[in-house]
Amino acid sequence: MCSLSQSFLPGQTLLFIAYDGTEFSGSAWQPSEPTVQGELYYALRKVGLVETPFDFRLVSRTDKGVHALFNTAVCSFSRTPPLNAINMVLSRSSRVWVWGYAHLEKEVTLLSKEYAYYFPIALIPPQLMGSSSVKDFVQNLCERMTHFIGTHDFSAFIRRDKVERETVHTIYSINVQLVPPWITLKFRGDGFGWEQIRRIVGFVFDPRWLSINIESLFTHGSSGPLSIKPAPPDFLILERMSFDSDISDYSLKEYFKGKKRFLRKSYHLLLRHNLMKEFFLP
Repeated sequence: MCSLSQSFLPGQTLLFIAYDGTEFSGSAWQPSEPTVQGELYYALRKVGLVETPFDFRLVSRTDKGVHALFNTAVCSFSRTPPLNAINMVLSRSSRVWVWGYAHLEKEVTLLSKEYAYYFPIALIPPQLMGSSSVKDFVQNLCERMTHFIGTHDFSAFIRRDKVERETVHTIYSINVQLVPPWITLKFRGDGFGWEQIRRIVGFVFDPRWLSINIESLFTHGSSGPLSIKPAPPDFLILERMSFDSDISDYSLKEYFKGKKRFLRKSYHLLLRHNLMKEFFLP
C-alpha cells in the first residue's frame, strides 16, 4: 500500500479486479509464493495478452491475507481484453476475477483508495464497552477516529523492514458505521503503509492503549512503530478507488455481488476459526 501519486496514460488499459486474499502471500509478484499478480499473470499469458509478469502492474499492493473488491491492473494491450476468457482461466482457483476494464483515451490520475475493516460487534472487549450501549460505543469510536484524519507521520502504525518506506500519509476521511453484525471502519486516503490500517484498528480496539493520547503518536517519528498488534487481515477489504475522470465504462454489478460474497465468507471465517478471539489473546 503506497501513497505515491499515480497517473495513467492514454492508450493504457485498466483492468478492475477482485480477489480473495486468504491464501495469497500478498498481491505483488513473488516467484516462489502464491500471489494475486502471479495468478493474474498466468491467466493473461494464457489468453495471449502478456509475456512476463512485469508486462503489467497492480495499482495498490495489499498485504498477505487482505482482500480486494476494486484493485486495478495497469496494462498496455494491443486488443480488447477478453474478460470471459480471462475469468475462465482464473476460475480454476476462483480466488481472482476481472470484473471490468477501461481503455484510456486521456490521462487519468488516481485520487484516493478506500479500505473497509469489518469488526465483529460480539468481540468488542468488555473493558472498552463498560456500561455503554453499542450505539454509544460507536459514537465514542467515531470521535476517537477523527484524530487520525489529516496528514500525519504514521511511523508508529507502520510495519518497518530494511526498505525505506514512506510514513507520511493523508487520510481524508474515516467513516464508522454500525451495521450488525459488524462495526465497519472505512478509511479513505491517498495511500496507506504496510499494516497501517490493521494497526490502527488493533490500537483502537485494544484496551491497553485506551489512555494513550493519539496526537502524541504522530510525533513518534523515526523511532519506529509501537508494539501494536495488527488486527487480522481476514476482515480488511480494498473496496474502492477514485479517479479524477469518469471511467465508468464498466458494470458494477459484479462488484456488488463480490462484496456480498466476501462479507458472507468473512462471517463464516469468524465463526469457524475464532480469528478475532485469537487477536485478543496476550
